[in-house]
Amino acid sequence: MANGVLAPRTESKTMGQRIEHPVTVYQRWFAQIPEAHRRRLAKGFWLCTTESTADMALSHEQALCKFVTYLQRPDFPLRVVSKMIVVRGMTSFLLANREVLEQENIFARDKEINGKVLDMTPAMWKKTWTSWQRIIAHELSDPIFAAWTRQAMNT
Repeated sequence: MANGVLAPRTESKTMGQRIEHPVTVYQRWFAQIPEAHRRRLAKGFWLCTTESTADMALSHEQALCKFVTYLQRPDFPLRVVSKMIVVRGMTSFLLANREVLEQENIFARDKEINGKVLDMTPAMWKKTWTSWQRIIAHELSDPIFAAWTRQAMNT
């Protein structure tokens, strides 16, 4: 910790157990879902949270790059958890409401990646949703955020 700021790869311990940095946990989950899902979630995140109208015009690829950079930015423990609460909430909202957002053309489709047409079946989305439910119930839960914050502030 330099000047109270933690880099995303930092881990802390609580009651003898290691608690991974919340950003690291999210990044690992995010990396294992299909690229098309990552791009759609990143685009939806910026559409819903930005204060800059320029962000609304980002391509899916630009939104993904900006989102990854946003996640990796080191910060103070309370701000890391605050950021992750917003990311967790937006990810849950976007996944839970994907079909409605698509119907209203709010959750714009990313038609191709590297020239390949995307086929994002409902089964693929269900797998992403199921893995998300597991992670927010355990590794990105409020009690884990609280324990990580206490430990991070005491190191």
